Amino acid sequence: MEIPVESKSGLRNKNRRNLIIVSLVIIVLASSLLVYAVVVDKSGSIGNGGAGNGNDSELVRAINNAASGTSVTVTLDHDVTLTGVLIIPANKDITLKSSGSNEFKLIGVSGLNTTVVASGGVLRIDGVCITHTTNVSGGGVFVESGAELYLYSGTITGNYGADFGGGVTNYGVFTMSGGKVSGNVAEYGGGVFNYGVFKMSGGEIISNTATDGGGVFNYGISTVANDYVPDLYTFTMTGGEITSNRATNSGGGLYNTGTYSRTSGKLSANTADLIGNNVYDPKLYVTD
Repeated sequence: MEIPVESKSGLRNKNRRNLIIVSLVIIVLASSLLVYAVVVDKSGSIGNGGAGNGNDSELVRAINNAASGTSVTVTLDHDVTLTGVLIIPANKDITLKSSGSNEFKLIGVSGLNTTVVASGGVLRIDGVCITHTTNVSGGGVFVESGAELYLYSGTITGNYGADFGGGVTNYGVFTMSGGKVSGNVAEYGGGVFNYGVFKMSGGEIISNTATDGGGVFNYGISTVANDYVPDLYTFTMTGGEITSNRATNSGGGLYNTGTYSRTSGKLSANTADLIGNNVYDPKLYVTD
């Protein structure tokens, strides 16, 4: 039976509409998988080339304008001196990396953290140095509750936290698979102060200094004297190295009052002036 002309036209239109719908679905799915790359150049503008002193305005704008729910890579081709705290907002997934084989610096403001990852935000460090200038106070990266930090490569160094976490203060989830946390200073947790979940499978925490927990301070709640509720805050070590850190009091490598486990990796050659060169755990009266 022959289909009437009107019906053939209707079928063609229907097929065309279906094709458009399928195409739109494919475009939406594909765009959700894209990783957008932004280059912040020497003058602070987005693109390549230029000359200047590393203005941070375009870096901040690139992060703030990043599409929510999309992984965005921001590539530096020059050191960037910040004029305020670099904030990774909620619902942003930002990878900071350096061009080529370089390791460019994000230099923090005196008295402030270099970077804060807000609750709901994700920061991935891949070949960037998070630091402050010599003899300037200010922590490295502050990770809020509900936020995530990943260290793949690069360095968090030369930061000074007046109280907690010279290199990293973590209230969220910190995953370290490479890179280095070194040469940072704080009262508690020279390298890392953990008040959340810290997972270390690679990289180095080396040559940091604190009163307690030269390398890492893993916190647990103390309800009364020596009565701890550790389960909320965990440090799991399955690789990497914690070495050559110093505590002027206790726990040269690790001061632990939370939940801690180590199945692999190196935790050695740390020093404590009082007790626990490598590990001090007061709730279990364990030293190493």
